[in-house]
Amino acid sequence: LLEASKHEKFLQFVPESYLEVVMDSFHAFRRGDPPVRCLLGYGLEDIITFLVLHFNDDRIVNPDVRDVMFQSISVLLQYRDFVVAFEENRSAQDVFIESLLQCFDSRFWIPVSNILLRLCKGMGFGQKRTNESTSLIFQQLLQDTCKAHPDVYNAFLNRLFTIMNWTATEFTVAMKEIHDSRSSHSSSAELQQQQRKCTIMFELSVNLLRLLEFIVRELPSTFLKGSSMNTDRLIETVSFILQHTTLGPDSKLFEQIIGSPSHHVPFLEKVSRFTILAPITGILINLHMAAQEQLEAEKGPDSACCNDFVNTIAQSKTCQLECFDYLVSFLTYEISTKPDIPSQQRFNNFQDFVQMLKQADSEKDLKVNIDDLDDIPEEFLDPIQFTVMRDPVRLPSSKVVIDRSIIERHLLLDKTDPFSRSELTIDMVEPMPELKERIRAWIKEKMEAGVQ
Repeated sequence: LLEASKHEKFLQFVPESYLEVVMDSFHAFRRGDPPVRCLLGYGLEDIITFLVLHFNDDRIVNPDVRDVMFQSISVLLQYRDFVVAFEENRSAQDVFIESLLQCFDSRFWIPVSNILLRLCKGMGFGQKRTNESTSLIFQQLLQDTCKAHPDVYNAFLNRLFTIMNWTATEFTVAMKEIHDSRSSHSSSAELQQQQRKCTIMFELSVNLLRLLEFIVRELPSTFLKGSSMNTDRLIETVSFILQHTTLGPDSKLFEQIIGSPSHHVPFLEKVSRFTILAPITGILINLHMAAQEQLEAEKGPDSACCNDFVNTIAQSKTCQLECFDYLVSFLTYEISTKPDIPSQQRFNNFQDFVQMLKQADSEKDLKVNIDDLDDIPEEFLDPIQFTVMRDPVRLPSSKVVIDRSIIERHLLLDKTDPFSRSELTIDMVEPMPELKERIRAWIKEKMEAGVQ
């Protein structure tokens, strides 16, 4: 198979049964009692090389066969011996992470997220560290790959947010269906099916949040120095989860699910508040600490200012301070009653974050939002949102000047100029540095006058 794959067209003519037999035979040896450790010296290198080179190979046209390859990788990465074998494999070092990011699509996002989570297992808030499948080597390779291939990374991040929004929305829909079924006394079979769906969507949402938590930990600059669109989407995701699992009218369904007697049936026993709020907490801590380090590097450790991430959260219209207060109280109780939960020091960092958030929120009320001023020059306004542009760009077809973050968000769903309907990609827009500098100077002048 390896020899055939070296030729451009040969592999697509190899019968699928050949590959299936290789995988089945390999796993039969692997499951031996005792496991056949000689595989680590004979044949495993070729198995790993073939898997990492071709699970993303378009010449393997049957998605079911590629599923088998994904499953094989995921199973192997449960065991330390095999993790080391992957780490030492040259092909895995060169292409494994990049191929995983490229495969994170509507078909293979579940196995890809499972594999990535195995490699960073135990690194999240509230998780116990484990050396079984965690790989510091592949964690570093993930960071290096994302920096070296920004287009691949940005496409992956976009799909991660899109799929996460879908799973979280489907989870809330499933909770509503359970509530309606109980109210209408639907059949137990129908209720059990809805409970299964609820649990599946909950677990998928948690897995994606854990993956985002890890990405934020390894690459915080994506959300602090990169496109504001990434920060906006992250805050929207965090806000959506908090509003549906902590306080407010949207959280009532979740309270009913985890507080009802039926919560103790097998279908819903994995749905818990701590499970979904732990990665949210980790995301917030990771960005707060990175932003704080950035602030101290610029203004010194004694600076009394709030960091940029805290200010962004405080200015957001979607985040409610009460949800963060609730989260602090909830985690305080969880940690005090369950001493086996790690991350006490990181929880202290989260408490600092919430205190800073309250400070920034109180200062916000003393200032006027710059987007609410009456004397904004018309050329500074975004034509879609009618807010002050921070990074103006000109669209090549319509010649309209628009804020970069706004057109980036538009292009996620529609690859055309919103004004002329001509084809458009983000690399086609023209930066407006002179206008950007005039806007920056105007904002600075207003800020010095007490405007936010």
